[in-house]
Amino acid sequence: VADGASYSAAISACAKAAQSEHALRLLTNMRKTGISPDAFVYSAAISACGKSLKFEEALELLRDMEINGTAPNLVTYNSLISACALCGKGEHALKVFEDMKTKGIVPDVISYSATMSACENGNRWESALELFERMIESGIKPDAHAYSAAMSTCGKAGQWKKCLHLLDDMKQRGVVRNVFIYSVVISACSRSSRWEEAINMLEGMRKDGVKPNVVVYTAAITACEKADQWEKAFQLFESMKRNHVKPDLYAYNAALLACERGMQWEKMLELLEEMHRNQVVPDEFSYVTTISACELCDKIAESLETVSRGVEDGFFTDILLRDHGYDKIELYNYNALTAKALIRYFVRLKRRQMKSKKDTGNSENETSYIWIITGGIHALQCGRTPATSEELKSFIKEDLKADVISTKESGVLLLSL
Repeated sequence: VADGASYSAAISACAKAAQSEHALRLLTNMRKTGISPDAFVYSAAISACGKSLKFEEALELLRDMEINGTAPNLVTYNSLISACALCGKGEHALKVFEDMKTKGIVPDVISYSATMSACENGNRWESALELFERMIESGIKPDAHAYSAAMSTCGKAGQWKKCLHLLDDMKQRGVVRNVFIYSVVISACSRSSRWEEAINMLEGMRKDGVKPNVVVYTAAITACEKADQWEKAFQLFESMKRNHVKPDLYAYNAALLACERGMQWEKMLELLEEMHRNQVVPDEFSYVTTISACELCDKIAESLETVSRGVEDGFFTDILLRDHGYDKIELYNYNALTAKALIRYFVRLKRRQMKSKKDTGNSENETSYIWIITGGIHALQCGRTPATSEELKSFIKEDLKADVISTKESGVLLLSL
């Protein structure tokens, strides 16, 4: 028969594994056996709910504690505030923080850090900085977690200068500035396109004896990309490799995007090849970015080859469908440049198939039709800017020398071969 300690250990294990359903089931079984859960057991269950993004269940557990006469302790409130942070409930976190103080429970550095993290939701950076000041005034020394919570909240709100100020404050207070702290600050600079500050941060890391990792380099590359500094971005990418930091998919995609801004299609093709050599599997973004650059630079052969390579890697195949005997190309998720490249590729493929059938005597002057769905309202619902029917119609007639039959449905073209 399980005792209280066994249940407590099991629920704590559920919290670490983010298994809220198991934790709540164990809590129910615990009560059925006549064992009253204490504050630490409730805290573990609340933590499990937070990590499983079950915010209402976490709140319900606090109410359950009060009904059953179990007084919440510091750990309980910290678990609930952390649940608020994980579930994006910044306003609730601030309320819970004030409630714990009202009930005479003194917040610790974890309480402050978790509440500041929760302030990321809703751009409550001012509230986060106010909490930071209150923490210091209460005599609690901020640790690296507290600083990172404040920095991350400020950074996501575009307050990169506040992040730099906090970084300087860390040095003055003797708090070690580790690679994670620098990644938060450089990411803040990246969001605001502050490429010079991002590069300066890399130099600051070296002075602190902190080796930049792939996350830090990627953030700095992105900062340069957003500021249209593609050469600086590419230099950072090459520097990363020279310093024996292996680029991952995100680093390659950041470099590809920077090169696209600089219309450096040749470098992009080289990067795609390098990814394959280094066994970094490109994703659809890698291909779409490269295809767009080739199209923009009027490198049609290279664009077709990149589409073909993407198809070989398992991308774009789901856009070509067979519907009621007709081929259908769905372009919901693609911009105009990529849409043109994909239409060109699949039309050439279809023409080769038609020629092959004709050469073997299986078809005589057969007309083939392809429905092209340009996106319209569907693409807008996906948050994308679709290619318009008119620009694709012009492309099909002039570039592909194919006929387009008008349809009454918006965003739909019928191509005749």
